[in-house]
Amino acid sequence: MGNYVCNRSKNIDLKMSNGGFTVFLTVLGLSGSILATTTKEKELILWLLEHDIEVRGLGCGGFDIEDIPWEYANYENEKYFLIKVIEGAKSKLGWDTLDYTPNEEIIFSNLDKFIELVSNYRPANAVC
Repeated sequence: MGNYVCNRSKNIDLKMSNGGFTVFLTVLGLSGSILATTTKEKELILWLLEHDIEVRGLGCGGFDIEDIPWEYANYENEKYFLIKVIEGAKSKLGWDTLDYTPNEEIIFSNLDKFIELVSNYRPANAVC
């Protein structure tokens, strides 16, 4: 089993190594914790971080875009927020707190793919 972010309904996925997945979630968490202002935005960031391999075990991290707890009535705002978080991670928001320097080529490639997954997702069964 590997670490992944996917959209099974469209057969699109992003696979990462254990270290790559940890860095991916870390930079998203840093950006998101700085940008989140509402309770729902904070919940979305916590939901992402709960999928880390430190919680689920090596090689078992990941999620399907469809499993994000989107709220149908607020989906567009939540999607916009998540895209802002990804862009914040790409602009290194919060990276100054890290005690290492992420491999930009790898992490930016993963963030680009994630923004593509989020941007192209249309919820069929969003939480109402």
